[in-house]
Amino acid sequence: ISFSDNTASLWLQELSGTGTKVNELMSTLGLEHTRVNSRTEGRQDNFRKYGWGQTTPREMATLVEKIYNGEVVSPEASDEMFRLMSKSFWDKEALASIPKNINVASKQGAVNRSRSEVFLVNAPGNDYVVSVITKNQEDQSWGEDNEGYVLLRNVSRLLWEHIGQTD
Repeated sequence: ISFSDNTASLWLQELSGTGTKVNELMSTLGLEHTRVNSRTEGRQDNFRKYGWGQTTPREMATLVEKIYNGEVVSPEASDEMFRLMSKSFWDKEALASIPKNINVASKQGAVNRSRSEVFLVNAPGNDYVVSVITKNQEDQSWGEDNEGYVLLRNVSRLLWEHIGQTD
């Protein structure tokens, strides 16, 4: 999770028992729109339409909240997931707008026409969770000035300024 990429996701999919098992878990968690499509029997039409997987910003935020609250697999597994998510290698997007001394659990994603990040901030006054997913981006560049990355930093900064900081 801390250094995640698309190749690692395929490997983890196999370790977890295939996309079918992951999809069953998502259903038990009440996440009806979050599905693995890649290498998953019966998901070929969804793969053609959505790619490797599909979700919504709300469901990604809900999943991270459930991890934080110890509700995914087991309290121990959830705690380990949260700890790993709090050590992300990818810190140039949303994390760049939050002070380094603040714990943030995050997961980023990027494909040609989309950038995404879900993050839970352990702010001094109150914790908050955010999920941003872009779609059909014109800007397909991979530099820090990609319009999706800029959006992630701006949303994160605005939320930190209005929610995360204490007086």
